[in-house]
Amino acid sequence: MRLLATLLFISSFAVCAESSNPCQDMEQFFPYKAGIQAQQDERHEEAFDIFCQLSFKGDYRAQFQMAQYFAVGVTDYIEADPVFAVLWADLANSRKKSVKRQRFIDTTKATLTDEQHKMFITLLPRFLQGVPTGQRIDMQFEPLDLNKLYQEYQKAREPQEYTGSRIKRDKPPINVNSINY
Repeated sequence: MRLLATLLFISSFAVCAESSNPCQDMEQFFPYKAGIQAQQDERHEEAFDIFCQLSFKGDYRAQFQMAQYFAVGVTDYIEADPVFAVLWADLANSRKKSVKRQRFIDTTKATLTDEQHKMFITLLPRFLQGVPTGQRIDMQFEPLDLNKLYQEYQKAREPQEYTGSRIKRDKPPINVNSINY
């Protein structure tokens, strides 16, 4: 049971947001859809841990899910914390704008006390600086090497020897002269 998860998050950002990841260690990678499935199956502790891992890797969808979890809390796991709800939602909305996220930010900010608002203003720059955002972690692709791709294309377009029935129709054979009558 982690009732003090909020304190863990605050202390982690007080030290250094980049080097410490306050999420519970998971043995393997779980994609965003696994977190959604855990939510639908009412396994909120597991979903929170999946979204936490993805959030610190920069998945903006998981960051918004973290905001929603911090808005209401998870019974016997994490307490509701509107400051972290707004921080996560603001982070998720910083690069990929959404009306739904902005509405959530506005309504949650309206419930903050003056002290909570000051804490939000203090933590926001560290949050924005220390945690990446704007990515979809389960949809990462290998970067293309365009030079290599172009070389392969050029090699495929080089003239080939044509013999017999293997004559390609897009290019005339090199060893045959055309005869005009």
